[in-house]
Parts: sequence; C-alpha cells; structure tokens
Amino acid sequence: MKITQKITLSVVFILVFICSVLIYSSNKSMGEIEEISDESITNLAIDDAKETAQSVVNGIYDIAAQVHEDFISTGYTAEDTFKSMVMYVKGINLKNKFIRFYAIDSKGNYIVHYHPDKVGKNYLFDKDDKGESYMQKFIDNSAGDGGFTQTSFYDKAINVQRNIISFTKKDKNIDLIYGCTIDMNATYAEIDKISKIIDDRIYNANIKFLGIAIFMFILSVVIILVLVKFQISRPLNNLTAKSNELSS
Repeated sequence: MKITQKITLSVVFILVFICSVLIYSSNKSMGEIEEISDESITNLAIDDAKETAQSVVNGIYDIAAQVHEDFISTGYTAEDTFKSMVMYVKGINLKNKFIRFYAIDSKGNYIVHYHPDKVGKNYLFDKDDKGESYMQKFIDNSAGDGGFTQTSFYDKAINVQRNIISFTKKDKNIDLIYGCTIDMNATYAEIDKISKIIDDRIYNANIKFLGIAIFMFILSVVIILVLVKFQISRPLNNLTAKSNELSS
C-alpha cells in the first residue's frame, strides 16, 4: 500500500472516530436534557398547581374568618354565618379544568362540589385504592394550617378512576372544610403534550446536528483527499521520477 493511501486511510479513520464520539456524546446529552426537562416540567406543574390550590383555600378561609367576625359583631348567629358562607362558596368557580373547589363538613358530607350530584351526600365510607377512607384523610389533614392529601380512587358518581392531590383547611369558627382538588390525570395529560413538543424539538436538533456532522465529515474527507493528492502524492511522484532518472 502506498504511503499516500496509508495517510489518507489514517486521517479518514481519525475523522470517523471523532465524528462517532461527537454523535454519541450529542445523543447522550440530548437524552439527558430530555429526561431532565420532562422531570422539571412535571415538578413545576405539580408545584404550581399545589401552590394555587393552597392559595385559593387560604383566601377563602381568610374571607370566612372576616365574615364571621362581622356577622357576630352585628348580632348574627354562627348558623347565620354558616348559611352565608355556604351561599358564598356555592358561587365559586375557578374555571380551571385542573384545579376545582369544594367544601365538606366534619361528618364527610359534601356541602359544595363541582359535580352537583355529590352535594348533600356523605362519602365518609368511600374507599380509595388502598382501602382507606379518602374523605377521612381530607378531614384529618384539614386541621391547623391545612394539608395535602394524595389519593387514587374510583369515583362512582362519574365512573372514572381518579388520581388527585387535594388541599383542605378547616374553618376555625363553623363546621366547614374548604378544599381544592388537583386533577392529576388532566395535569399529566397536559404535561405529556408539553413534553412531546419539547422532545420533538430536541429530536429535530439532534437530527440537524447529525446532518451537519455527516456533511462536515464528507467535506473534510474531500479536502484531505485533495491535499494528499496535491501536497503529498504529487511531490512524492515527482521525487520518485527524479530518483528513477538519477539511477538510470
């Protein structure tokens, strides 16, 4: 094999190795970015929904406390306050398919609910997927500053398997517990849509990088072949010819 061919093959092998390493590194990095972005989007969406749910409940809780104070100071009874708060919370519509408001009492009755068929019914003995009363969890976690409950259960009222996170907080003056439910099924569905858009863009960027890498590889090989031919092969041929002339 001629020396020029050896040089050419060596350079081509080096370029193939470099391109392979770059492509592998790019694919690995893009995969990590995709994984991190999916996880970040999920965490951000859930954290934002939880903050919104908590803010709504705390806002209603504060309003209820002020209404109770105003009613009592003007001679109304706690029952009057209860009726007024029920009338008020019945009109609450967050207009959000992910976060919904409801109110229950300490016995597990729905006083207000975004599904009207549930209002006035007791769900204390309905079980979640773990065989526990999810309503009792709402009640227990509503004490003090309130708390979150994450649970899954089959909702017989609407014939749907539900996966939710709910924030509840008990009114300190009347028998009302305010709650906001985050529909995790709808949340995950929306996250999947956003993740798919990001994944598609990452994939397109990866394909673009791969195309550029291949193009640069071919261009480099062509340039090297030209350089070998004119800078190495031709001088060597001339040198060989001169050597032959001298030897003859």
